Amino acid sequence: MGIGHGQHYAQFIGGLDTATRTQDEVLSRLVERGRNTAFGREHGFEDINSLADFRRRVPLRRYEDLRPYVDRIVAGERDVLFPGDVFRFISSSGSTAGKAKVLPLPRAYFAEAFNPFYLTYLEGTMRAHPGLMVSRDLTINFKWDPLRDTSVLTGGMPHVGLSQVNLANEFGSEALLEPGTKGPWATVPAGIAADLERLYFRIRMAAGHDIRQLVGINPAILAAVPQLLEDNAERLCADIAAGTFAGHSITTPDPALAAQLAARRAARGRLLPMDVWPHVERLICWDEGIAGVYLPQVLADYGADAVVVPAPLAASEVPLALHLLPDGLRGVMAYNAAFFEFIDVQDGTTQTPLRLDELREGASYAVVATQAGGFCRYVLGDLLEVTGHAGAVPTVAYAGRLTPTASVPESALLRFIRRFSTGHDLRVRNFTFVPAAPGVLDLLIACDHAQAGIVCEATLRQAYAADAALVGAALGEVRQVPPDHFTRQWCDRVAAGLRPPQVKDRIVSPAR
Repeated sequence: MGIGHGQHYAQFIGGLDTATRTQDEVLSRLVERGRNTAFGREHGFEDINSLADFRRRVPLRRYEDLRPYVDRIVAGERDVLFPGDVFRFISSSGSTAGKAKVLPLPRAYFAEAFNPFYLTYLEGTMRAHPGLMVSRDLTINFKWDPLRDTSVLTGGMPHVGLSQVNLANEFGSEALLEPGTKGPWATVPAGIAADLERLYFRIRMAAGHDIRQLVGINPAILAAVPQLLEDNAERLCADIAAGTFAGHSITTPDPALAAQLAARRAARGRLLPMDVWPHVERLICWDEGIAGVYLPQVLADYGADAVVVPAPLAASEVPLALHLLPDGLRGVMAYNAAFFEFIDVQDGTTQTPLRLDELREGASYAVVATQAGGFCRYVLGDLLEVTGHAGAVPTVAYAGRLTPTASVPESALLRFIRRFSTGHDLRVRNFTFVPAAPGVLDLLIACDHAQAGIVCEATLRQAYAADAALVGAALGEVRQVPPDHFTRQWCDRVAAGLRPPQVKDRIVSPAR
């Protein structure tokens, strides 16, 4: 196994064989640090000397179970979940009951967990894709949005997304500066309130520039860009021709480019990213879960030479897994970022969660994390499927969400669609299952424009019925929706007020 360039990457690779010891050290450090916090005193951290002690004194918790502690921190109390001050109140990229979680995080969380995780990923990825660094100023970063209006908590503190924290400035390290933070499209003015309008501003300002890569992290954003282009095509051409945005002059008029884009749209029947930026080389985003099914179709909209550079797997609360691309490794658990436990979703019995070195290849697990923000034995809600090992560390792939009320795991539904679409050459644009009745799931599926109406329902039903992993949920209605169904839904949800990073693909959507 080759050693990657860069301090963090080399250290991470060098620790793969001793990850179990590192996990013990992480837990010991977090327990020691938490002994004089309110949470630590309530749970007898002073008397915790082993994992068994820790498990006996600290129950598994969801976010709602931890909310009373979070509320105390929001109210101004110190030393509740962690010692010292809050660095930032972070807004989760996911949502709980339609509302973003409040995550009070100390500076130590970033210094010890998030920053090393990000730098390890970046060092390896830039070695595997040298063009990523070369093109960092020719990048549209849809994640980066520091001037977007933030919500304010009851005590007056801002509640921000990770995309609004300039870690390079905060920690005095240019290495932490994300690609795509320069250029006239990089920073959207604070006065543009609506998120769809903020997205259009980026597209408008980047038109005419030789964009080489786009960062979405959440792939649903990149999947929606073709829709945003087409919805705003006439406006875009008019703005380019006049050098305007929202009626104000902002660039030199370019009627030749506007005419060129209008001609390309007329010839194709719609405007695609490849028409605006013909030299795109990379899309940087998650490529697992539903995205693993639809990204090939999205890539085709960006150009024949475009490739996906997989983003690391992380939740707002904790880093999860790294892609070590120079060494050909994907989804290596971030063994040094938190203490991890895992709940086997295949085993319906009450059980003790497993450690990192106890996982079975091919099985799916719900993640339990203890991290530097004081969230102890926190059940994250994400399912990871074990795909192999790198040294003593399991490699994993995202397999959906933990849904206790669901009849079958989301990972089983995802595997079914992946196998069926591959076996029948379906170019799926997106899909979701919707609970229709107890033990019954409807399927909504959208295929590529050239495949509208191609899904053979009888064949799909036969394959579904034959899948032993799906016996807990009968297949109800199968409805093939137009290719743009899910991207239009995405735009509608953003227009209704959800931040773009929050609007994610759903293997199982809420009941209608």
